[in-house]
Amino acid sequence: LARVFASPDFLMMMGVLVPWLRRIGLSVVAMSLLAACTQAHQGNATRPCPQDGEHDMCGPFRISQEHCVWTPKNQIANFTSYSYRDCCAACKANPDCQSWYFIIFDTSCRLSSDSAMQGKPTDKCYSGGRSQPPSPSPPPPPFPKNALNVLYFVVDDFRPEMHDAYGQSQLITPNLDTLASESLVFDHAYCQMAVCSPSRNSFMSGRRPKTTRVFTNNRVSFRDVGPNWITMPEHFKKHGFLTLGGGKTYHPNSPPDWDEPKSWSQEFPYYRFHMSHCPDFTAELGTWCALNGTLDQFYDYRLANSTMAFLDYAKQQRDATQRPFFIMAGMRRPHGPWKVPTQYWDLYNTKDIKLATNMNYTKDAPLLAYFATSFWRPPTDASGRPGGPGNYQMYNTTPFEPIDFQAQREARHAYYAAVSWTDSQVGRILNHLKKLDLYDSTIVVIHGDHGYHLGEHNMFHKFTNFELTARTPLLMRVPNKPKSIGTRTKVLAELVDMYPTLARLANTPSPTDDLEGTDISSVFDDPADTSSKEFAFSQYPRCVGATPWLYNNCGGAGSSKKLGLMGMTVRNSTLRFTAWVPWDPMSQKTNWTAGPYAVELYPHDPALDHCSDDFNTCENANLAKMPKYANAIETLYKAIKKRFQD
Repeated sequence: LARVFASPDFLMMMGVLVPWLRRIGLSVVAMSLLAACTQAHQGNATRPCPQDGEHDMCGPFRISQEHCVWTPKNQIANFTSYSYRDCCAACKANPDCQSWYFIIFDTSCRLSSDSAMQGKPTDKCYSGGRSQPPSPSPPPPPFPKNALNVLYFVVDDFRPEMHDAYGQSQLITPNLDTLASESLVFDHAYCQMAVCSPSRNSFMSGRRPKTTRVFTNNRVSFRDVGPNWITMPEHFKKHGFLTLGGGKTYHPNSPPDWDEPKSWSQEFPYYRFHMSHCPDFTAELGTWCALNGTLDQFYDYRLANSTMAFLDYAKQQRDATQRPFFIMAGMRRPHGPWKVPTQYWDLYNTKDIKLATNMNYTKDAPLLAYFATSFWRPPTDASGRPGGPGNYQMYNTTPFEPIDFQAQREARHAYYAAVSWTDSQVGRILNHLKKLDLYDSTIVVIHGDHGYHLGEHNMFHKFTNFELTARTPLLMRVPNKPKSIGTRTKVLAELVDMYPTLARLANTPSPTDDLEGTDISSVFDDPADTSSKEFAFSQYPRCVGATPWLYNNCGGAGSSKKLGLMGMTVRNSTLRFTAWVPWDPMSQKTNWTAGPYAVELYPHDPALDHCSDDFNTCENANLAKMPKYANAIETLYKAIKKRFQD
């Protein structure tokens, strides 16, 4: 027990628990805890009790049990922080900061240039000041002249669900609609693997999954094979940009510690992402809830606050030195669980939600291309909102029979509400960018990490090579490219192209790393010119199992060693072709001599195909066996072998 009382985590908890116990009238319990802590710490000057002391990671600090004071006059920053350690680290990294204050109630961090703790009292707070004068920060590298800032949004599990930009009339996305009206809208943008970690490792490093060797969501990263690769944010940092990030930009632990300090400037710590479950069903991602209460209980609201604080600091830097910035925000929703404020659930009516009309599995498609999943439908209250009395109902998808229609409507309702919630937080950040008079000097980018199935072909997830999961929305507003404003392009864009393209558009030197994406910046001068790309490639693996449509069962530790087939897919302007080829998980090489295990071919004739805005028409029949496509299949298979050859 003494060891428990002596732990740093227990000391952190004491700073919150003791004032709360006093507040609810349990002072005796509070005093007993403090007495036990004091006894545990007798003779141990390095582990003092919460009333007064020094933390071994973060310099001197004080935990006030009644109030904490801060200095509004000399405040130099106010932002949402992940923890008091990050707040202290931000002060240590900022040469102008002399004291810091972490307010527990709203997780705000306030930095002050005044070493005296004077000002307004605030309940429940950690605070601290420097014990030594700050070490001068090294000056940033010189930045290029006429550089544009970059504000970059990555949205989790986001398929092209926008009212105006992608013709989804049921969606309520006013902020994204406004951005789309001022951007170049990409009709055909594709991820390199339709799952979070491989996709993010790919576009953040500028390499394809074949090169990063990241094929699952397990804790591996491109740093395992490329420890000295220069990432996209690191490229901007090396050229003098202020690079700040928060949320799910990289996948958690892939790479470790959000790739700090390599990718990010250290004036502020990375605003860390954390999981956020529904309160009454915390074990699963595949569910949804609508909650009342303050918005700061939702991660994306706090992320937006932190991103706006980063913009405030970037504005100061820009005004003082003309230093450009690269700021990235990884929005959590619409990834499940679809946890949203009640007012965003109420934007939609479940009975009005339209279902997919192509619920049956794709005709003549190999069963291994299917992804089976489960989700949990929450009980509803009298108004039809989730959260009523009763038990959750579990639904398992199969390629044979559509699941309950009402469950599908509610799941779609939850996804749409999550998209509208994310739209509102992106809008807050964009409005703040405009308020700071930075909008017309900043490139704004928004895309998903991959697409999603919402009942089409009786699937509710990602994890496939179909168009609906490989395709993602992509909006890019480049203020100095007038021909791109408010228009569209049909160029075949890949997320791996973002790194070299943004480097050119922001006027930085060309990346020196051996990147695998293509600079498609020329399309901003001529959106109708699609000649810069002939193909877009994606891939997705399958594990070998007894049941063909359960080949997707690739979870668990060491799962990449179980993979036995690699699905490699290529999209050109009129067709999608997928080849499932034997793959050796130990050597991570493709067995081309064995030939494909299965193939798929889907027409996307621009004159006939409406898949870009009508997801019900997407890839409903595999036509690979039709003789008229034999030559096209031969050409596309050669393109796959050329791209994925070991």
